[in-house]
Amino acid sequence: MSKILTRICAFTIIITILSSLNGCSGSSEQSKQMDQAENLMESRPDSALAILNNIQSNDLHEKKQRARYALLKSMALDKNYIDTTTFDVLQPAIDYYMEKGSPDEKLKTYYYQGVIFQNQGNVDLALDSYMQGRNYCNDAADTIAVAKLLVAEGALKYGLYELNDYIQNNLKAAHFFGLKEHTEHQLFCLTNAFDGSVISKNKNLADSILTAIRQVAGNDADSDPQLAQSMVSYYTNFGSNNDVRNVLTKLASQPKVGNKLLLNVTMAYCKLNDPSNANLIFNSIDTTADVKSSLKYMAVLPEVLAVNGRSNEALEAYKLFSLKIDSIHQEIFKRDMSLAQIHHQKELAHIDTVRHKNQQIMLCLAIAMALCIVIGVIHYKYKLAKTRHLLDETENERLVAEKLNAELECRQQSLAKENLELKVEQLETEQQTLKNLVKEIDIDKPVEDAIRIRIEMLNKLFASLISDNDTYSQDYNTWVESVLKDKDTFMDTTRLALKASHPRFIDYLEKRGMTEAEINYVCLYAIGLRGKEVGNYIQVKRHYHISSDVRKKLGIDEHQTNLSPYIRKLMREL
Repeated sequence: MSKILTRICAFTIIITILSSLNGCSGSSEQSKQMDQAENLMESRPDSALAILNNIQSNDLHEKKQRARYALLKSMALDKNYIDTTTFDVLQPAIDYYMEKGSPDEKLKTYYYQGVIFQNQGNVDLALDSYMQGRNYCNDAADTIAVAKLLVAEGALKYGLYELNDYIQNNLKAAHFFGLKEHTEHQLFCLTNAFDGSVISKNKNLADSILTAIRQVAGNDADSDPQLAQSMVSYYTNFGSNNDVRNVLTKLASQPKVGNKLLLNVTMAYCKLNDPSNANLIFNSIDTTADVKSSLKYMAVLPEVLAVNGRSNEALEAYKLFSLKIDSIHQEIFKRDMSLAQIHHQKELAHIDTVRHKNQQIMLCLAIAMALCIVIGVIHYKYKLAKTRHLLDETENERLVAEKLNAELECRQQSLAKENLELKVEQLETEQQTLKNLVKEIDIDKPVEDAIRIRIEMLNKLFASLISDNDTYSQDYNTWVESVLKDKDTFMDTTRLALKASHPRFIDYLEKRGMTEAEINYVCLYAIGLRGKEVGNYIQVKRHYHISSDVRKKLGIDEHQTNLSPYIRKLMREL
């Protein structure tokens, strides 16, 4: 059963990997197609649109890919002069780029959103979209996109008679087009700015813009129809009658197409006080309802009537023109209020969104704090329980250690008692041997004195052990310290005493090849001195050398038992 489950899991994993690889492969291919369309967007917009139409948008699974496709498709439709009034294509870009896009992506999305609103005839929302896009002009890298947005916004500003904004937008756009050497677009924007400066009666600005136009266009400047009609208005407002006649003469060979040019020429003939030509040109205008209601037409009509001596009619026409101006100002005020209302609603929506996010953040923080408190309490209780457990273990270990120490102390006391009894027995044997030696053997006076002194010291040591009084043992220790001062004499007398009491022991040492100094060293152990006392007596450094030589001659390993017990045992056995 487990093998079957393992195979099923492995098969599922393989299928998942293959599916993801296919998805990645498809995604990569679609990205390449979008790259190709983007590269052809400026030079061959029709080919770019054809490539994008071959991509199935339903196959785009990532939001970022769908957003990119939506923006590229909107660009291609706009560049192929296909106006759209719905957001079906652009909506994925709006949903993704408005929040996560780069400055360029946000600017372009706002631009094409404004284009759609403008196609719908919703000037307020179109202008609002362009103004939102303006927020990213400084950070965007695509200066052509920036220039296009400025021109589009400027066109709406012109319709609202906000001439200063119209002029500035076109001058900025001309600068960006000039940086990319898009001369035709640059001249178009400069001419728009020139026309706006003439309408606003700003001669100095108009002169500087005209100079810039002639620098860019060179000898072709005068042949530009758009500039020609603007020049008619320029000389009509700022030039002399001769200037007006000259520009009209240049226009005589050109077809006078467009109501704007015809109105400008009419105003020029009015300035020259030529009612005949003024009437001729004015009457050739296609006077549809839209033209008659335009501000330009209503501004020219009083001038035509006045030059023809129809003062009363001119006055009435001028009143209508003034009313039109007032209505336009009211419309501008309404639009400003509408835009303010739109911004206010957006601000409220943004505040609601921020408030909702803040509430979510506060809720998450509260949950996190509650979890931290719970975890802290659990951790504290765990640490407390662990600490108590450690204290219990430590207490148990302490009790066990005390028990072991007590047992060890008892054991040490028992061993000390046993060692003391053994030492007393050894000393008693030595004492008896020394007494017998003095009684039975004729020995030299110095040796006899040494033995008697040792017997006396042993008697005091026994008294100390029996009475548990350290006073007697102090005499023994004092005797040891005094006799150790005369090292050679003490060691010689000790050897002679032992030779008398244990001749076989001394003979054994001599047969092992020991020197007299080494036998003296061994005799110090034989009379009961400990290794530390022997080391201090003969100096520690020398003690180690002699000890090593003695062990070798006795056949004792370096790490075998202590030398003192071994020699005492050897002396008893011999």
